Amino acid sequence: MTVIHVLSLGLDETLFMDESAARGNAASRQRRYAERLRRLDIVVFTRRDPGLRARELAPSVGAYPTRSRHSLFYVPDALRLSERIRREHGPIDVVVTQDPFLTGLAGYLCKRRWGIGLNVQLFSSFFDNPQWLSERPVNRLFHILGRWIIRAADTVRVESATEKQHLVALGLLEERVWVIPLLYNFERFTQADGTHIRVRYLGGSYSKIVLFVGRLSPEKDIPTLLQAVPLLVQAHPGVRVVIVGRGREDAALRQMAAELGLGERVVFAGGVSNDELPAYFQACDVFVLPSIYEGIPTVLVEAAASGKPVVSTRTRNVDDVVVHEQTGLIVPIRDPGALSEALAHILSDPAQARQMGQAGRELVRARFSPEQVLADLAAMWEATALHSRNLSQTPARKE
Repeated sequence: MTVIHVLSLGLDETLFMDESAARGNAASRQRRYAERLRRLDIVVFTRRDPGLRARELAPSVGAYPTRSRHSLFYVPDALRLSERIRREHGPIDVVVTQDPFLTGLAGYLCKRRWGIGLNVQLFSSFFDNPQWLSERPVNRLFHILGRWIIRAADTVRVESATEKQHLVALGLLEERVWVIPLLYNFERFTQADGTHIRVRYLGGSYSKIVLFVGRLSPEKDIPTLLQAVPLLVQAHPGVRVVIVGRGREDAALRQMAAELGLGERVVFAGGVSNDELPAYFQACDVFVLPSIYEGIPTVLVEAAASGKPVVSTRTRNVDDVVVHEQTGLIVPIRDPGALSEALAHILSDPAQARQMGQAGRELVRARFSPEQVLADLAAMWEATALHSRNLSQTPARKE
């Protein structure tokens, strides 16, 4: 354990949920992080909700909702909570932000106010990404803000070497960009039993499961998956597609599936509990991710840990977790024909599918070692605090 006190500014409301129901196992992950710290306090940007209350996740880990009236109040509300945390738990050494946008702005203001280190996390491909920039007009403003924030940070954390190279090309010093993936609990997926899920969704004319897990949001491009299903059925009449997740695209996707005449061929399973999710991965024959952009997708790591072959679109960081033709197949984005062909290829050769799944499991265990992640995080926090202290001690240059 280090003597560092870290303040984390994030967006993950699952920290206030029952852990058996929360997607992503965030509370457990934060407790593991805190093992390397004196204390970890997490301020979460949330809307006003009387059911949200500050809670202690462990003796040295606190979580605090902003309960803001509107997103415009996230930053000032986070600053007030952060000041309270300083009064109650002592000086803060490093502030970590979940993104380079609103949480990044709040983190920058903490850095300026208290002279502490700022670490900004970047877990998706935002900068100079035409798909993300075109999603909402406000993203263009976030793009300007985000590029300014990462330059003001003492360190930036990314998940892949590809993303680091992109930031260095934008002008960041290489030594300030740390490649540290998320912390995964592989045992949850290797030890799961998916038998009851297969019983639920197979039988009759159905014999194979293609699984998607994720938010039902535009960047996941589930319409391309739905368009691929009729083509896939021509090669594999027994296939069933199970879509796990919730999101603002839910109603539109269900309507699209109905218009395509997919009927019960496609199942919208909704959100599932954190405890039940590993069983879905174990139950599938192949996992599919049709996204148009991603960071390192957690679901691809979880599918690989479950020993399953994957089919993914060629997003910027996919090569960090999928080896084409060894652990799965990579296809172009927004191409239903290529997506259906890749899925059909894997479903046609169960022996090769098993080999891909085993190779994927070995790859993620080596590349995302939990102990290495924790050691690298501790080193990054120390470096962030040190960089900030060194800057504050540098005499102003005389003109």
